[in-house]
Amino acid sequence: MKNFNFFKFLAITAFVFSTAFFSFAETFYLSTGEKIEGTITDVSGDCVVITPDPIQISKSDVFKSRKERFNANKNWNRHFFEFTGGLGVSHCYDHGGDGFGFVIGGHVTTGFTYNYGITKYFALGHGVRFKVDIVNASNGYTDALFPRQSEYNSGIEYDFDDVEDRNWKVYGGFTFSIVDQFMFGSLKNKQLAAVIDLLYGRTVGGGLGIYYRGFVGKFIYSFDIPAFGTMPLHSFSLSFGYKLGTGKKK
Repeated sequence: MKNFNFFKFLAITAFVFSTAFFSFAETFYLSTGEKIEGTITDVSGDCVVITPDPIQISKSDVFKSRKERFNANKNWNRHFFEFTGGLGVSHCYDHGGDGFGFVIGGHVTTGFTYNYGITKYFALGHGVRFKVDIVNASNGYTDALFPRQSEYNSGIEYDFDDVEDRNWKVYGGFTFSIVDQFMFGSLKNKQLAAVIDLLYGRTVGGGLGIYYRGFVGKFIYSFDIPAFGTMPLHSFSLSFGYKLGTGKKK
């Protein structure tokens, strides 16, 4: 009889605990398509544990309704429109002696790029970049005619000597380039990705940057191909801007 009462007590206790659990339990829908019952506990910044059968899973993969799971899987930015502006330095040194001998100055840039999300982790696209240079240029040393006393006679001879002084002049320049851009990272959840730019056209070069929740920062090197008397400039730029994400995955 005592054993019967003990088992009866255990059954009642189990019933009370199970009733209490299910009264507080919730229904969760996982990104894998599963539906589970339980309670949720935070264990870190990105993961949760669902009990009673402990399951550790990323927060981004747990939803409280079918509709929420459907929208999360279906709707994410597929189109990215990037607007950037930047500043940098420009310089060149022409060893050939033709045109500009030494150039140094700065520039401003502006650009626009469109990216299409192939997957939630990769996007690519094209754009344009404009660069305006303001530089100080010199075409070498000035030549002056100086009198010089000959060692062999009393007559005066003239010879050309270089004077250590440059002819400086301010110039402006404008270049245009096409941009191929690639994005690698988490475009849906963390919205964090690496950005790679390839430039070609009147200016050639490349850039490397980072995209985080819309904001973009890049370091770019470019070289202006000399043509029609223009300068072969090397340019180093820092560009910052914003990527506007819009459109939903269909």
